[in-house]
Amino acid sequence: VRMAWIIARIARRHGRDPADGAPLAGLRVLDVGCGAGLASEALARAGAAVTGLDAAAAALAAGRAHAAAGGLVIDYREGTTGRMLSDGEAGGFDAVLALEVVEHVADRDAFCADLAALVRPGGAVFLSTLN
Repeated sequence: VRMAWIIARIARRHGRDPADGAPLAGLRVLDVGCGAGLASEALARAGAAVTGLDAAAAALAAGRAHAAAGGLVIDYREGTTGRMLSDGEAGGFDAVLALEVVEHVADRDAFCADLAALVRPGGAVFLSTLN
């Protein structure tokens, strides 16, 4: 339910019909703290070009295997938001998600600034936490 809500918000922000078969086609989305790719896969099925970012190599390996088995193409990367910025990814994404991640971050202000820097002007950042 949450991913359907997020996908609809991203689609509408970019003038798309959320009911379209691939409402995020042509959009780049970053899933920060993607783990094994639950959200990344939903975004990819909605047509987005997805980059999944996580610091845990084992989780990324599971995500790569699961995506491949489902025929999904997801660019899984090991690293941090700071590293993505230093690699020239500033403003490179139409939407950035950080779901259940912020509670694991030491410097939340810097983390949120990184998320804002990674999204294109007019894009959207989605945060959620249980903490």
